[in-house]
Amino acid sequence: MKSYPFTVKEDADPAESILQFIRREIPKLSPGLWECRLQKPKRNNDQNALFWGWIKLLSHETGNDQQTLYQYYCERFNPSKCTYRHGGAFASGGTSELNTKDFATFLTEIKADVAAEFGINLPTREEEAFKEFYEQYC
Repeated sequence: MKSYPFTVKEDADPAESILQFIRREIPKLSPGLWECRLQKPKRNNDQNALFWGWIKLLSHETGNDQQTLYQYYCERFNPSKCTYRHGGAFASGGTSELNTKDFATFLTEIKADVAAEFGINLPTREEEAFKEFYEQYC
């Protein structure tokens, strides 16, 4: 099956983007069964680095090891993606399966939880304290 990929911009109406694409491309297509599939981008390296930087900071501040914190936050805010080994031991938090939007939501939930539970601000790129945090933990 031949693929005709296109991207729907963040601020665009997905239905209108699809219709524009179909109107433009349909004259080129041969008769047959056609499929439209949504492929969301996976979380990016910057998001992942921020997450692990936060985990390192929390480990330093709370005394908990990084793997325990990783498991806790994955089970709390990403439970449907967690996997377990035979016997029930935690295997993975499934964060690599999240798209950029869902990973951003995951990070936002962690940031709010940490502020409420520990009174710790987890810095983001927009914040003044980010550069120092990044140099130390990322």
